Amino acid sequence: MPETEKLELVPVGQSWCLYDAKSNFLALANEPTRQIAEWFNCGLPRTEINRLLTAKYAISALDSKRFVGDFVSALESGDNDETAIPLRSGFSDSDLHLRRAIAFDNGLTVGIACESDAVFSTLAELLTPYPKCAEANTADHCIECFGEGGACFLFVDGVCIATEIAGPVAKRLILERMLKFSVWPDSPSAILHASAVEMAGKTFVFVGPCGAGKSTLAAYLVSQGAQLIADDLVALHSDGLRVAPFKTKSSFKQGSWEILSQQLDGFDAITPTTVNRFGQKVAIKFFDIASSNTFHGWKSVDRIVHVNWQLDAACQVDEITPEDNFERLIRTGSNIRGDGATSAKGIATLACQCPAIALTYGDLTDAKTAIFTQMD
Repeated sequence: MPETEKLELVPVGQSWCLYDAKSNFLALANEPTRQIAEWFNCGLPRTEINRLLTAKYAISALDSKRFVGDFVSALESGDNDETAIPLRSGFSDSDLHLRRAIAFDNGLTVGIACESDAVFSTLAELLTPYPKCAEANTADHCIECFGEGGACFLFVDGVCIATEIAGPVAKRLILERMLKFSVWPDSPSAILHASAVEMAGKTFVFVGPCGAGKSTLAAYLVSQGAQLIADDLVALHSDGLRVAPFKTKSSFKQGSWEILSQQLDGFDAITPTTVNRFGQKVAIKFFDIASSNTFHGWKSVDRIVHVNWQLDAACQVDEITPEDNFERLIRTGSNIRGDGATSAKGIATLACQCPAIALTYGDLTDAKTAIFTQMD
């Protein structure tokens, strides 16, 4: 039976986060977390822990996104057994007919090789702001994606990191890896599902689920003089207080086209692209609003804004607690899994030390005014 390599308790305001670095499972809890950690550390049998994880703990005490019960099941199943990972030698290079290599500002070159046209075309479009370089097979690092549709196999420098995943998941994982390479030699403690801009020397990070209006708000603010730091994926430094530039194109769904056509020169003339998002055909427009920025290195975060766009909604700003901030960051898809010595402490630090607000808006001008009031 596999054992945990590291189990840590991270304080978040008046709450605690229980995090296991081997299985990458997370639970947010109050006092019961202390008891759960004690059960693990004293060697209590996993079957007994399962019995003790009653509805009292699993529902009222733990974050509904990731139950500790799931965490225990993963440990018992042995899913992390490295012998189950397929070998790179079982795949043929001849299948990877789509290749590109790009250069990052830190000097690293990274090659991407794909079998799927759908995966490659979207990645190539998003990464257009970065210059192409030598052949993919001579780059410093290589990311390979074998397969089509819902059966993609992903390798990084010959090591399998994902098996039989859907194309949209493969694209996401590849972009996360590219982001990590772009900040080398640093290693981010988290990848936030967010957009980040700098206005008047202040850095704002917009967080929210898909469709919340993060990218649209960021693009509008850029049209008003802000600079985009990163869109959709934002690297968080290990200190939990800084973010890094990632100059990909932004993608916009149809609901924001009319608004952005009035704000961004050339946006109306862009031809939409149809992409597959988990079985649904979605029309999007790619637009480059990041390549003009001149950022290098990490930027200190001044404010986190959890955005929620609602048609015709009155603009409303609410202060939120560190616990709420942390839980929202996790629930909206921020990824605390990094390379090497992974820890939840970075994202916990961000939640505790960086002021955060919840912004509901229906009008971009009102949203801009509300954000500017946060600069004082």
